[in-house]
Amino acid sequence: MLTLLRRIRKSLIDSGSARKYLLYAIGEIALVVIGILMALQINNWRQEEITQKLSNDLFINLKASLRQDSVELVHILQKIKKCGDAEEIIIGNNYQSLNDQLSRAEITELLRDLDGGIYSFFPRFGVYNNIVQNNYLSLLKQKQLKADLIFHYEHLYVRYNAIDAEITEIFITSLLPTITKDISFVPKQNDLANLKNFKKFYDQIQQDCRLAHTSTFNQLSVLTEIQRSTNSLIERLELEI
Repeated sequence: MLTLLRRIRKSLIDSGSARKYLLYAIGEIALVVIGILMALQINNWRQEEITQKLSNDLFINLKASLRQDSVELVHILQKIKKCGDAEEIIIGNNYQSLNDQLSRAEITELLRDLDGGIYSFFPRFGVYNNIVQNNYLSLLKQKQLKADLIFHYEHLYVRYNAIDAEITEIFITSLLPTITKDISFVPKQNDLANLKNFKKFYDQIQQDCRLAHTSTFNQLSVLTEIQRSTNSLIERLELEI
């Protein structure tokens, strides 16, 4: 091709026709420009393919991350629900009433359920942060999915962290010291609760449960919303990839 162009150029120069040579020069420049544009377009196509593959891989990993969160949420929600139920039982009964209704083993289990309220949910942010940093959210075909992912990671989790910090503070400063120090009960051991100490500090543990209960309810509420959102995102990511 280059040899042919050189021959044509030489022929035009030898002919002495400035008009023909000008037309040839314009045509040669046009060919060069077209070649450059084609090379750029091919490069863009390749880059788009690479970007699409990378983004798909990340969204597959995000779905896997959300599945792990979903499994953990089931466990955490069970713990928080039991804690909230235990708080309500203690708040709604004086010691004598509770002692008449429950055996020592059941009171022991009640204290263990209260201890479960300290458990926290730790969502996985790594894959989502990677997607955001690379601006891959814009590649999603479902535009509402992008908005819902942002809401999930940057709003729901912020709400949860605030509530979790509040309930953790209450448990560490009030409820757990009453259970472990005053009542001398270690939830993770198999020993039955000391009912003498339980009776002695019942008013205090009842007060601690009242203090914690609103935060426990709020924690349960936002975790339930996170669970619904998580499962919905998993389903919609299935359609996306």
